[in-house]
Amino acid sequence: RAAHQSLAMLATARHHKHATSALVRHARVLSSSSASTSSSSNSTSTAQVPRGALAVLGALGVGLGAYTLALQRPEFGNILPSFAASAAITNPARDACAGDDDETRARRLSRWLSEHGGALDKCALKPARDGYSGVSAFYDDDHKAINRSKRRGKEEEILRVPGAAVVNVDTAARHPTLFHTYDALLRDGTLDERLAVMVFLMIERRRGEESVWKNYIDSLPRSYDTPLYFSDEELERELKGTNVYGAVTAQAQSLKKAFELKVKPAMGALIQADNAAGGNLHAQAPPGFDEFKWAYATFWSRVLAIPVGTRELESIVPGIDMVNHVVDPKYANARWEYVADASRIDGGYIVLISPRNRKLDDGEELFMSYGDKSNEELLFTYGFADEDNENDMLVLQPPWANEPVEDRSGDVNARVAELAARGLPQHVILPRVPPKRGYRDLDHTTQEILRIWVSEDVTKSTSKPSAETVSRIHAALRAALGAQSSALRRIERDIDEKTSTARERACKAYRARVRRAIDAYLDAASAWPR
Repeated sequence: RAAHQSLAMLATARHHKHATSALVRHARVLSSSSASTSSSSNSTSTAQVPRGALAVLGALGVGLGAYTLALQRPEFGNILPSFAASAAITNPARDACAGDDDETRARRLSRWLSEHGGALDKCALKPARDGYSGVSAFYDDDHKAINRSKRRGKEEEILRVPGAAVVNVDTAARHPTLFHTYDALLRDGTLDERLAVMVFLMIERRRGEESVWKNYIDSLPRSYDTPLYFSDEELERELKGTNVYGAVTAQAQSLKKAFELKVKPAMGALIQADNAAGGNLHAQAPPGFDEFKWAYATFWSRVLAIPVGTRELESIVPGIDMVNHVVDPKYANARWEYVADASRIDGGYIVLISPRNRKLDDGEELFMSYGDKSNEELLFTYGFADEDNENDMLVLQPPWANEPVEDRSGDVNARVAELAARGLPQHVILPRVPPKRGYRDLDHTTQEILRIWVSEDVTKSTSKPSAETVSRIHAALRAALGAQSSALRRIERDIDEKTSTARERACKAYRARVRRAIDAYLDAASAWPR
């Protein structure tokens, strides 16, 4: 009875909370700091809270935490049935927005941007074309809104996003109610700047209607086509034996460790702080790994490095994050730029602009370059690959790559230790065009890694290895190339382009490009000194 009375009192108190909107509170906190000015192609101040108020809130938070824990005991199993109903919160792929179509997501994002100071006068967010899923950005010359776009020479502003609508570590540190907790988590090392953004996405998704970010977060995909989301069967079928397979396996282990050691404690602290501030996050299921996986994939598939003063903030920019990548930069018809403006409380804004001397057609899809990225990086981070990617490179793993760490010999451990001592990776990245003379035409760093792979005395560095050492290096390269070629042949298969999934098409493009590079190297290697 006492428990129910406490819950009723808490609900009544929440009902009579001050009616000021979260967005106004957020703007007021933002106004207490000034952002430095800078521009490119590519100190947080904290509000003071009276100590007495903090003591009261802290005590309330402890009380609510104890109350929540008590109700989770077996004898109180039926008191809070909402706990079971809220279990879907731990898996974005099962939440209320998971079934939304791309048209709904596009409308939701467009509306959110307009409500938060964005200018989409020359940009339309619509479902992707050509059978692809997701939301894409298109040039809209017939947009009926007032045209606020500006000409800068031959460039045209297509989309503008205010700094207050950007998600980065400063967004978390300026949270209207949780800023103290975010600041503490950043100071004590529980969170770094990247994890802070991921946890922010998790918290704001859970806050639902209480969050000014709700409609943006609801517009995001609930799952991704990156290999992190592949089932075990998909990984084996599509990527077994490739570098991406090993990277994804290591990634999954690393993320689970980060979730247990960093994310769960951070979420617990933030949920407790939310309770103290009168929130209801404590009534939801405990954080789940699927939530973190979603936030991780969301961050890395959208992040831009925005220069603000002397800092470079890794940020998610709503709207611009819907512009797709084009492999060849000369085909890009848009690029982003940060514009500093000291007169604004958020310090500036990010614009999407068209290139010089390029007139865009109405309805033309917008593309920008994410940078010179290989297919391995594109597949691993974004979930797609391009068979004609000229930025591709060939990465070879050392001879001991497939040996379990615990089974490695003393000789292998000595080579690994020597590479680490020199600050060198264990793998090598070979140039796109095979060198005619093999080892002797490679850069110094690659030569040094290969020498440590095979030398009898790994600690001895020489600018001119013996002919015997060069021969062993060439043999090791041919063996590594042959092993990767064999692995690709084992998983090679034809797919029906009409019925295949985006994942299958991306993996096929990735495998085909790697296979072509390996075949070119094997042909060239036949002429290298033995």
